[in-house]
Amino acid sequence: MRKIVLVGLFCCCACSMPQTSSPAPDDGALLAKTRALYDAPFTRNLFLFDCEVQFDWKKHFLEFTKEIPPNGLRMVARLQNIQHRVRVDRSGAVVSAVPEAPDFTDAPAVAKLEQIFNGMVSAGLNAWLPSSLGEILPIAPTKYAFEPVDTGYRLTMHGPNFEGTLLLQPDLRVTSGVNQLPQPMRFTTNFIHGPPGMFLNR
Repeated sequence: MRKIVLVGLFCCCACSMPQTSSPAPDDGALLAKTRALYDAPFTRNLFLFDCEVQFDWKKHFLEFTKEIPPNGLRMVARLQNIQHRVRVDRSGAVVSAVPEAPDFTDAPAVAKLEQIFNGMVSAGLNAWLPSSLGEILPIAPTKYAFEPVDTGYRLTMHGPNFEGTLLLQPDLRVTSGVNQLPQPMRFTTNFIHGPPGMFLNR
């Protein structure tokens, strides 16, 4: 009879023991995994790069108009003759005409288009800089937390004069974000896979 009681007591104790499961990765491990997936060349050996910028002005105009009028063709020819280069380092992108800036004092419309072009190229590369520096993800002393959601993860970040949220897909690809500080801003991103890691595709 004693044996039966002891066996029954053992079974009750065994059944009442909490079940263990594999622990979920902590925020630090998940951040390290996420960071390793992205291509951030300025965190490695890249200091700067300089390259030629080519743009087909005629094709650009034809995308908006079926044909280019004669005065437009002259404008396209002057714009196409300009050779541009861009230099990018950790501080930003600078676009310049080589060997020297053209003189468009006689054609303000051409000068305006060339100015817009320079701004578009530099803005696109400057938008890429945070990811190339590894700064799209939180860095110390910013506090952060991953939260599983239906679409993947929500990453909240709080730091000195900074507060924001990133949304990530299950494969840890950043798709969008909202910043409350230093200034309110919403943005979307399109990261694609490449040999060195995910990079921003504008």
